[in-house]
Amino acid sequence: MKKNIKNIILKILKFFGITRKRLAFPIFRYDIYSENGEDGVLEFIVKKIPSLPKYVIDIGANDGINGSNSRLLIEKHNFNALLIEPFEEAFKKIENLYSTNDKVKISNYAVGCETTAEGTINWYGHFSGLKSEIIHVNDVLSQYNIPKDIGFLSIDIDGGDNDVLSAIDWDKYSPIFVIAEIDFSSDKNLQEQIDIMDKAGYVPVLHIGNVFYCRKDYSGRFLFNWKLKMENELGFFKK
Repeated sequence: MKKNIKNIILKILKFFGITRKRLAFPIFRYDIYSENGEDGVLEFIVKKIPSLPKYVIDIGANDGINGSNSRLLIEKHNFNALLIEPFEEAFKKIENLYSTNDKVKISNYAVGCETTAEGTINWYGHFSGLKSEIIHVNDVLSQYNIPKDIGFLSIDIDGGDNDVLSAIDWDKYSPIFVIAEIDFSSDKNLQEQIDIMDKAGYVPVLHIGNVFYCRKDYSGRFLFNWKLKMENELGFFKK
């Protein structure tokens, strides 16, 4: 009986173009500050895991508002935060935004997988290949006494995301969720990122432009937690 009811429901959903892989996170998607519905997903996660550590690291924080995966957590859910943004114009806006919030630390370092005085950074739509001193990501994090227990790490640095993810000391810094940008022009980029995160102890749970990864000891709390070929369609990774 239950199976028949389930099949009927699935047929009705299919008639309206809704498939099983869209039955959880995507219905919670919405944007207040984020770009692709991340705010709604973040809210869903925070409500689902009340014990989630209230700390967010945002690497490539922009101006702290536009396209931000950290603003809602800070403003509405009272998260502590480290916001990292190397572009001076955007960094000054973050300084003004959080000038009276002592729970938010800000840094204008450009982070990478190595330290070099002759590196370059990108900010698509604004500039590409801007000369900048690069500081190893672990060196930056260590300067700010980042706790081991972190709710979210968001990274969006326009091209160097996978390099930084591969360089993070995951034994020392252990966010429960990681939100990472991928290069849409390359399926290889996504698979490379999945492999990096798998070695770090994470599984992909959702792809909505940015990919959400969940620490493996938490991934069983979610319906979908492994890779599904989407044929250029956004959606879930599932077993």
